[in-house]
Amino acid sequence: MKTVLTCINFLGVLTLASLCAIQWSASRTLHLELLGAQAAQQTLTAKLDDQTKTIAALHDDLDEFRSRINRTDDALQSTQKDLDTARQDVARLTSQRKDLQATVDAQKKALTQWSAAVNARDAALKASAARVEALAADRNAAVSRYNDLATQYNKAVDELKQAAASIQSLISQRNDAVQRYNALAQARPATQPAAP
Repeated sequence: MKTVLTCINFLGVLTLASLCAIQWSASRTLHLELLGAQAAQQTLTAKLDDQTKTIAALHDDLDEFRSRINRTDDALQSTQKDLDTARQDVARLTSQRKDLQATVDAQKKALTQWSAAVNARDAALKASAARVEALAADRNAAVSRYNDLATQYNKAVDELKQAAASIQSLISQRNDAVQRYNALAQARPATQPAAP
């Protein structure tokens, strides 16, 4: 009976040793899985921090692009006002030029008539000579004013062309900024982390 008890005792010890080995193996596996999960958590936390920083930077960029678009719109409106003013100036100068041209034509016609009358009246030649000089001076002044207005008109046309080129440039810049803004706006939802 003692041998039977020794055998049973030996079998009990072997069973207990097997159970301990199995428990140790399961505990070791769980511990390794826990370490792996902690490492994955740290990696995911670092990624989440990076994504949060990226999102904050994208928000800043988005705000800056909005500010740029607003400034571009303001500049475009200002340039449009300047262009409208330049167009009004061109219209005013054109009207003045037409008036002066009519005045010059009228003065030329009057001078021609007056010259015919002077030729017809030889007796009043000396009195008429002074008047001819005065009319010639007026005509020259009118021609000079006409030339000055023509120069101003040409300058206004050049400024109008420059303003139009400036508007085209601003429109192009605004379109580029809008495209970048739209690209950022479309990329923004894709970079937000999923809700837990």
